[in-house]
Amino acid sequence: MNELVKKARVHLGLKVSPQRPRILSEDLETRPNMKLLHSFATLLLAIQPAIATFTFTSPAAGSALNLSAPSINIQWDGSTSQYPLVDLVFSGNAGAFSYTLVSNISVTTGSYQWNPANKTAALQSGRTTLSSGKDFQFQAMTHENNSRAGAIISSASYSVIGYPYIGAGTSLRPHVGAILLMILISVAVLG
Repeated sequence: MNELVKKARVHLGLKVSPQRPRILSEDLETRPNMKLLHSFATLLLAIQPAIATFTFTSPAAGSALNLSAPSINIQWDGSTSQYPLVDLVFSGNAGAFSYTLVSNISVTTGSYQWNPANKTAALQSGRTTLSSGKDFQFQAMTHENNSRAGAIISSASYSVIGYPYIGAGTSLRPHVGAILLMILISVAVLG
């Protein structure tokens, strides 16, 4: 058994089975704060499904996004979302870049037709190499009107096709130049 776990158990005064670390029912009866904490945790678990009610339904999980297509249909079920508005974002190369596709649309709309041409043109102008893996996602940022506070929900991960610079790695060439420039400036300033 890990020494840190042993010390934590002793510090908390919990009776925990060494085979299966769990709080025993007698801890809940003898320690009022533990009973309150247990009740609060149970309540959070019970309401959690009601909070996360926005689900992407299309494109199908695991499919390839055709970036040369005239449009990609993004669909979701937000019929019971606690927030009325959504911003859609496309991110790629394992989070190395992201583009806002649309902002402040009603979650009940249920779909958005994205024309990837303008985003891929920006990537192609820098000869950006996109990953050949499933490193691309959509994010939905649900929120109230005039607010950024809300929930962020990610879609399944996708691969991409229909783009001229797809490679095995996840490299963004424009960022390499920026990093080298920052290093050169640092060397010049420091010495």
